[in-house]
Amino acid sequence: MEKSASKFNGSAWGLLGMSLLVGLISTLTFGIATPWAVCMMYNWYIKYTVIDGKQLYFTGKGGELFGSYIIWFLLSIITLGIYSLWAAIKLRNWLTERTHFVRGGEESSDPNRIQFGIDKKDYEAFIKEGADSNSDGYKPPFEGDIVKFS
Repeated sequence: MEKSASKFNGSAWGLLGMSLLVGLISTLTFGIATPWAVCMMYNWYIKYTVIDGKQLYFTGKGGELFGSYIIWFLLSIITLGIYSLWAAIKLRNWLTERTHFVRGGEESSDPNRIQFGIDKKDYEAFIKEGADSNSDGYKPPFEGDIVKFS
């Protein structure tokens, strides 16, 4: 079985715009909103990344990262920056734990919309009973996604 291509579809202008926005947010809030800025930037990268033909999505939120960020920041200050080596690894782990393949693995031509493949039976159960009680516990990553039956 031949693997599909892995690629990054982001543009230089998009990266520049996102970098400026993230820098502005972090600067204007004196670093307090850095967890949200980190999530925005990482989400931008993930939104345009395809691995082996499978679209990725990111579920992390800045509010989830905020508590850890404060602890890592304080420990880095107390240890005169030494802990920042471990904090960088912990941040990468946190980001990776919240990065997933879109179910069905189909690449979307529009990175703002995600295609996912589910069985018609599962989709009908999801609509009828809701995301928390469908047959396999699957909940689509975002509302308004494209549904493609497999």
